[in-house]
Amino acid sequence: MKYKGSKLKMYVKQHRGAYTDICTAILGGKKKGLDQYYHDDHNISIEKLSALMAATGLPIDFFCEFAPGELPQSASSGVTGNNNIVNSMVGSDLAQKVEHLNEVIHLKDQLLAEKDTVIAMKDSQLELWKKRYDDALHLAKFNSDETRT
Repeated sequence: MKYKGSKLKMYVKQHRGAYTDICTAILGGKKKGLDQYYHDDHNISIEKLSALMAATGLPIDFFCEFAPGELPQSASSGVTGNNNIVNSMVGSDLAQKVEHLNEVIHLKDQLLAEKDTVIAMKDSQLELWKKRYDDALHLAKFNSDETRT
């Protein structure tokens, strides 16, 4: 594994305010001394590298270059694989979440269908009441015309 401090330097230049956050994370609150970590192949400890990753939210392979087959298992978030074959330790959790979300979508679709039915029933009731009201107005007008003549 080779640490690439030039990438840290580039990151700090591109992200305003990152210098202070990274200094706090790596150096424990000191505001100076981060420059020593800008050099490639700097001997950085695992604790400092972990703090750097946590402060920036970037993966380890952003700051380090690995020889083929050297990438540590912890950097892969529980997913290991060979080309297109992937074995996941969290796959069952993800499958349960997907199943749950599909069930939620199905229930919401049912709810929308029920609401559409209720709206259609209300519309038909409104049409019936409107027709009755129009008939009552027409009858009242007819009766008033008869009484005048």
